[in-house]
Amino acid sequence: GLDPGTTVGFALLDLQGNVVHCSQLKHLDIDGLVEEVRKFGKPLLVGTDKAKIPGLVQDFAAKTGAKIIRPYSDILVSRKKELASNYSFGDHEQDALACARFAFNQMNGLISRVLSFAKDNNAEVHVPVLLELVVKHGMSRTAALSALLEEKIAEKVSHERVSHSDFGRLFARLEVLKKENESLKTENEVLSEKLGKKPVLSSL
Repeated sequence: GLDPGTTVGFALLDLQGNVVHCSQLKHLDIDGLVEEVRKFGKPLLVGTDKAKIPGLVQDFAAKTGAKIIRPYSDILVSRKKELASNYSFGDHEQDALACARFAFNQMNGLISRVLSFAKDNNAEVHVPVLLELVVKHGMSRTAALSALLEEKIAEKVSHERVSHSDFGRLFARLEVLKKENESLKTENEVLSEKLGKKPVLSSL
């Protein structure tokens, strides 16, 4: 969560919503902010309390690849106090924490489903890139994992931003797999009719 201004407040949460770090620094430019945040990890989301996205938030998202989460209308002061309750920080830190908690609350359901899906499919090592594909870019969990394993780019995108060419390859490969699957389904149905059996293949 970010609270822009002469004094910039920023708050970091982990994937379970725990507070990792809160700080407020004067005259912090975008490069300094990104450097500070990256000491703690790679940001997935960036939250703001403003319906009109502040320039600093836009710049941060552009620099880090974080997905912006904003409210439809500015978050009221009373609501921000609720979101940042149980913590005693400076004003800018409190507002930043409220922004972070707002973003987390909006996306927690999806994040939890991705984490559970990865665990169920023994793909926990791929959680960082699965979150990139599903949370940031809207791919389904199954499609993301299938394309990811096919292209074997997990090691690269776990440490770097996923490029447009990477996603182009992932989506293109997914379409090929779908067409191949449809072809196999058709062949299977024909063979099953000849053998008097029900089809045994399912769609992706």
